[in-house]
Amino acid sequence: MLLRDRHCGAGGTDAKQSLRTPAPATQAGCRQQDRATRRVLRQVTGGAPCGGDLLSLWPSHVRERLRTPFASFGALRSYLESNAGQLSAGFSCADTGRSVAIDLGAVHCGGNPCKDWSLLGKRQGVEGPTAPALITWALLIRRHKPDFLIQENVLQFPIELLLDLLGGLYRAEALELDPRRLGWPVARRRRYVVLTWHPPSDNAVPLDALRPLLEATSPIAICEIFAVEAEGSDLLSERELLNLTGYERTRPATRGLAYDLSQNPELRPRGATEDGSLCTVTCSSSRLYLPRFRRCLSGRELLLAQGFPAHGWAAQAFGLDPTLFSVDDLSNHAAVRLAGNAMHSNCMGLVMGWALVHRLLHMPTQGAPQMPLPK
Repeated sequence: MLLRDRHCGAGGTDAKQSLRTPAPATQAGCRQQDRATRRVLRQVTGGAPCGGDLLSLWPSHVRERLRTPFASFGALRSYLESNAGQLSAGFSCADTGRSVAIDLGAVHCGGNPCKDWSLLGKRQGVEGPTAPALITWALLIRRHKPDFLIQENVLQFPIELLLDLLGGLYRAEALELDPRRLGWPVARRRRYVVLTWHPPSDNAVPLDALRPLLEATSPIAICEIFAVEAEGSDLLSERELLNLTGYERTRPATRGLAYDLSQNPELRPRGATEDGSLCTVTCSSSRLYLPRFRRCLSGRELLLAQGFPAHGWAAQAFGLDPTLFSVDDLSNHAAVRLAGNAMHSNCMGLVMGWALVHRLLHMPTQGAPQMPLPK
């Protein structure tokens, strides 16, 4: 699975202001020593996932200026672009403490913060607090020019904005994906945009060609399939008990498979969808309650819902070393936040496969491949 990290890389990026998760083979977008990659996640003070800060790549005087509001997005963009040469070319690895050069690789997967665009957020757009991180991410892409850029975001995020920030270097193809359309019973409707600076190939397959595959697929199970652990959190607060009573009174059968007890059922009901799938996992989805099991899904189970082999048996089923994906020392709160920030592996895997095929089509007919193939 490719989870989003902040500093970019073939493992993915989520250009928020605190690094939530590294990818299995990269941390903050830079290739690591074997020892470092064995610690995919680790617990830190306060139970939050490890990582760094994308804006820390700027020198101190730029970071200080970013604390003060700008008159407009244009003014913010102009300021950061004028200081692009001062953006650091490396970072300090959170796992090893070593200084590592940033390398976006040939295929760069990422997703800038969605909370300023999502219907569940304040919808501030370019005037929101995540704008500096978005521009910083775009400047890193312009510097490194990866062959392919795969962006995941909510449908409301304007593709034209990203293309403009990238200075016209890339052309884009987009496809709306939801894990449910790939047989996975969890909702996460997102737009995946593949950007490349390569000219169209005569034998290129459009991204939209994947649509018939999606339309022929439906979920193979219901959300209860993710309850794989013997036990979970079954202690409910007084407020959660009141919410549970409200859900049981108002929710229909299929939507009664799961309840988000952190939400008032009369104001913002969440839980299972009409087809029995799990609702979209967010960073605050720590109280997703399954009535039949009389407990909440754990953070590790939510990671499983996102396609991450957080349990040893799941990693072994993929032929992977379970120690590389262990989250045993991660707090439940941290695992939930990790899952809420994750791209779903089914969707990202499909799009990356398409991008890999197109990358192969553009490789020279002689000589060594320009992008190493996965082992």
